[in-house]
Amino acid sequence: MITKRQSERGQVVVFLVIVLVALLGFSALAIDGGMIYADRRLAQTAADAAAMAGVGVAARSMDDQGLNSSNFSCSSSKVSTAMNSAAAQAISRALANDFDIDADISDNMGVEVTCHIDNKGYYQDKYLDVRVVLDLDTRTSFAHLFTGTESVTNTVEAVARVRPRSPLAFGNAIVALGSGCGKGSGGIEYDGGGSDSVTVTGGGIFSNTCITFKGGVDIKTQCDTDKYPGCTERPPMSYTTTYTQSGGSASILPTPQKVSGGLPPLDIPVPNCDDPKATKHMSQIKLNSGHDTFTFSPGLHCLYGGIKATGGKLFGTGVTLVIVNGDFDTAGNAQVQLSAPDEDGADTDGDGVNDEADDELPALRGILIYMLASNSGEIQLSGNSDSWYQGTVYAPSGLIEAGGNSAALETLSTQLIGESVKLHGSTHIDIRFDADENYPTLPKMELAK
Repeated sequence: MITKRQSERGQVVVFLVIVLVALLGFSALAIDGGMIYADRRLAQTAADAAAMAGVGVAARSMDDQGLNSSNFSCSSSKVSTAMNSAAAQAISRALANDFDIDADISDNMGVEVTCHIDNKGYYQDKYLDVRVVLDLDTRTSFAHLFTGTESVTNTVEAVARVRPRSPLAFGNAIVALGSGCGKGSGGIEYDGGGSDSVTVTGGGIFSNTCITFKGGVDIKTQCDTDKYPGCTERPPMSYTTTYTQSGGSASILPTPQKVSGGLPPLDIPVPNCDDPKATKHMSQIKLNSGHDTFTFSPGLHCLYGGIKATGGKLFGTGVTLVIVNGDFDTAGNAQVQLSAPDEDGADTDGDGVNDEADDELPALRGILIYMLASNSGEIQLSGNSDSWYQGTVYAPSGLIEAGGNSAALETLSTQLIGESVKLHGSTHIDIRFDADENYPTLPKMELAK
């Protein structure tokens, strides 16, 4: 006779089977999922490396061929050379990581290099994209019992981007970075009179806010025909809020254009005043009479009291002057002759030899005056008719003033970038911007995707 207890035998087997199936599923998820994730990371890393290798070679190719944002064109044979070099390098780097790809991405195993020029209103964003797509099959240990397939395919993509060398602030010779309009807050202003004029050669004028012209003064930008023979297009004048012209009729060329969006942040490193090779000036440098003379040695000079030169002579070749505290004031009849370190590696240490020691100086090539962001002082560029300045003048929180009377400085071979910029006086002001004489920017590379 079968008892009730004997009739319940074997039920635990059913539960064991259910539990084993569940455990097998968790094992498949843990083991196969881990393998799939690890292989995906492997493929993504390989794609990233191939794309970045491609843009690295493209950047070097553009530099070797003298390409920059001014002569960059998607129809240029030099750009095509850079693109072909980028594709070849991406293929080579992928192969080094055991991925055999070609220049066709339709099968998800290739590289594609594309050229782009995006109009941003006051500048054109020019760049190359290197896109790498990879497939990687992962053989599963357990998942195929449930899915019926023995492998899972990971498809990954990486896009690296490279921009050619571009003049600082996109080639604008005069830039106001401030968010307000007026002295100490932002904007560009010209306050002159008579029949005098302002000419900006080789660069544009850009204000993150307003542009204000007062007086019957002709103001124009013009292309640099000495550097680019045959050019005719005037660099633009651009603003984001208001443009005002008052106090008389004047010729403004080209017509200032309102644009949307301010200038992107400028990539200028902060000079290192703690560098043992930097020279520190702990008190204000004063030049009053014609007999006063001060000469900066080549290199980085950090001024903790600023400069006031109403007379005398102020000289310096291959220098970067950091205004930590105080103002830079040459509003007088001083003879001022200052130049930034040369981009091409000139003899900046004064030993008569153009060597590696010149590159070891902590000065910034192309930067003549750097007012720290913590300093909201003023930079007044003036001097007598024998004066000249060469290099970028940068005051992100300060006011830059340039000009003077009829016997004063007339030509600035520089780039003026301040929170506010004011041009003034009763003389012709000639600002000549040459990207090679100002702060140089390197090709910019990034992993865009």
